[in-house]
Amino acid sequence: MASQLCKFYEGALLLSNAIFSIFSIVTSQLFKPYELYLVHFSKACRWFNDRGEDIPGPPPKLPEGDRYTRMTDDLNLNNKYYEKYGDLYRIWNGSIPELVLARPEDIAVFYKDGLSHDLQDMNTGHFFYKIIGESVGFAVGSTWKNMRDLLHPYFNNKAAIQFMPMMIRNISGWLKSIPFDKNTLKVEEGYKFPLSETIKSLPLLIISHVLYNDCMTEEDLIRVNEITINHEKLMEIVFCETLPRFSWYSIFPTSQNKLMNQMLRDWKTFCFDMNEKTIKDGKSNPAYKLYKDVEEGKWTLSQYLQTIYVILLSNIDFSCAALSWQLIGLAQWSRVQEKLRKEVQSILAVCPKGFDDENFNNYICKKNTYLHYVCLENFRMFPVLAYTLPEFLAEDKIIRGHRIPKRTFVSIDTWTLHTKAAVWGNDSNKYHPERFEKLKPEQYRHALWRFGLGPRRCLGYFYAERMLKAIMALIVHSYEIKIPNDCEVKLHSRTLVRIPNIDFVFKPIE
Repeated sequence: MASQLCKFYEGALLLSNAIFSIFSIVTSQLFKPYELYLVHFSKACRWFNDRGEDIPGPPPKLPEGDRYTRMTDDLNLNNKYYEKYGDLYRIWNGSIPELVLARPEDIAVFYKDGLSHDLQDMNTGHFFYKIIGESVGFAVGSTWKNMRDLLHPYFNNKAAIQFMPMMIRNISGWLKSIPFDKNTLKVEEGYKFPLSETIKSLPLLIISHVLYNDCMTEEDLIRVNEITINHEKLMEIVFCETLPRFSWYSIFPTSQNKLMNQMLRDWKTFCFDMNEKTIKDGKSNPAYKLYKDVEEGKWTLSQYLQTIYVILLSNIDFSCAALSWQLIGLAQWSRVQEKLRKEVQSILAVCPKGFDDENFNNYICKKNTYLHYVCLENFRMFPVLAYTLPEFLAEDKIIRGHRIPKRTFVSIDTWTLHTKAAVWGNDSNKYHPERFEKLKPEQYRHALWRFGLGPRRCLGYFYAERMLKAIMALIVHSYEIKIPNDCEVKLHSRTLVRIPNIDFVFKPIE
């Protein structure tokens, strides 16, 4: 009886989705008068300057606006809107206007009060909130400060430096496993494999050890990987489906709700099992210490579970995308790859202990090396997000003479920022890591989006940057990396971040 009821609801909701799609098409014309009202008459949607000029932008295209096209159209939408509207324009998050910034000076104004920005309501819906809506990344005010203070001892610069030896061991072990990976195919040139599918296990391995140290075993990693599969399915639902955005949808026994509830149960069980194992082994680690803070009433269980979820699972998507683009940059520009290889070899020449040497760890941390410049240029030329997740203005702002009221959605057009900002010069569309030799960080502070901007940047920044640089250094030392001649860079569909879908070749260096 229960299974028949579930099938009935599934069929009903499939029909609802179909009806909603047809409804969207039909009512797109009926929405026209409301679109005209929003664009021409609604004061909340119009941001004037002293000359009476409004900020330009595309029509609302209700009911969805650019909520999904900003992800599915990749950088084409960025180019289209920049050519038509410039580097300050309005798009639509459903029927909600969203201001898009792409000039460093405007972004600096926006982030002057970055600590008070609200990220809780990004019009992403009910599923999103249930998964990570209470995590540190979406907390505000004193709640955010309290959570950040609890996490700071484990994610500061000193902690990341101390973790470097473990990180190097993780990367070395992963590199040795490449020839034996289930996705690897031995070819004439070396080892061929699907890039993102193969490398995503590495950030997962590293971040797992950040949280759980040596309590994390191979069996535990298998469990995390299984949860990750459901996480990826849920993120596709969150950002690409319409009905699950509404809270009323959760009352129906659908496969999507089942997946959500099962994943949340599995995640909670995993976290509790890892804490029990930590106690049984007589050890300690950041995840367990943070759970003790729950028991002491310093934050809630939901905040704890969702924050650990974001650190371990949600950030894997960003790490996988960032690492993939870093390697694609090296593969596409062999000159840069060879120059970086020579720098790594010169460093290892004065490291008696090889990758385990303190001099090598110091090299990874430095910001005046060719390795660092390559990392920055890859972020510039290959942004992980075409548009950043929107934030709410905490107070009224004047941006380029236009009065922007508080509670306005604001996002950043990363591609336009990375290629049109004056700081990049006349060769901004050229891949040229050496440009950073002459630039000081303060010159491009608001012109380069990597791990977020402002005071609320990514919690794991110190780990993430060093992880990417260490992986690149170890890879170019052992392999020449190539893109097969018959492959072109495409993107995985229906994902928030720009994850490349392409095969790669690692050719061992003799």
